[in-house]
Amino acid sequence: MFAILKDLFKFTIEINFKEKLDEKIKIIVVDDHEFFRKGLVLVLNKLKYVEVVAEATNGQEFLDLLDTTQVDIVLMDINMPNLNGIEATRLALAKLPVLKVIALS
Repeated sequence: MFAILKDLFKFTIEINFKEKLDEKIKIIVVDDHEFFRKGLVLVLNKLKYVEVVAEATNGQEFLDLLDTTQVDIVLMDINMPNLNGIEATRLALAKLPVLKVIALS
């Protein structure tokens, strides 16, 4: 989990140089394991510069969220039912090339 937060911090710095410093980083967490997903959301929501805007349990749910949710960073599990994280990331980047995706495994 610390490696995830380290990568998130790196993206935070990059985004903050491009955006206003007072805006929160919008994150979607995509993982089929509810216990892990909810725990990660709990930790992320404690950070003052982060807002978890949505959660998804598989790649298809995530892609559906992209049509209605503004997001800066996605924390994406690799192995999920229905549509795995690799394929979901490929399709998401085709729709939104500036999207940042951090893989979880």
